[in-house]
Amino acid sequence: MIVTGTEFKSMINMEHWQAFDGDDQIGTDQLTIGPNSVDVSLSPKIKIPHPSVQEVSIDQPATGDLYHDGYIPEYGYILRSGDFILACTRERFVTRAPMWIPGSWNVRQECRPYVAQMYDGRSTMGRLGLMSHVTAGFGDYGFEGCFTLELKNVAPWDIKLVEGTRIGQVSFHVLVGDRPNSYDGQYNHNNGPVGPGGTR
Repeated sequence: MIVTGTEFKSMINMEHWQAFDGDDQIGTDQLTIGPNSVDVSLSPKIKIPHPSVQEVSIDQPATGDLYHDGYIPEYGYILRSGDFILACTRERFVTRAPMWIPGSWNVRQECRPYVAQMYDGRSTMGRLGLMSHVTAGFGDYGFEGCFTLELKNVAPWDIKLVEGTRIGQVSFHVLVGDRPNSYDGQYNHNNGPVGPGGTR
């Protein structure tokens, strides 16, 4: 089940969940909340592939020399047609605690839902030819951090990336069943794009 925007806003206002922009906690007045998702924007932090790397092996992808760190300048970053970089969302959400969602569960059952996050790109970006994630759109229960974005320009034209642009949306999914093991993997607690194997 997907948490509605109204319930998400209520959880933030009651401080059951927390939203952050970098290290600063933010409220619902600083978020664009839709019917069943929250818009997220593009951080200036990016990772750019090293041009000297010609081949990688998928059975040993965890290497720190695939990318070098970069930033989107104030005037924007040109992602050429066919190019690929790593970026990240500016916002991050803390939802690891079990939460009671009003009106969603029978009190007598004493059900306490556990929430996972899901990132997806905005349709506007997709129609411009910008893919904002290739495979990594799911944040397991207990995940804390910004979402790493795999930005790929599949359009025949160049695309200018601008910090703060609404790049995608995050939805919150209630997990039904026994409490899952809380995720604490190599991609957790990040505040910038993370490379393969957790390289930062």
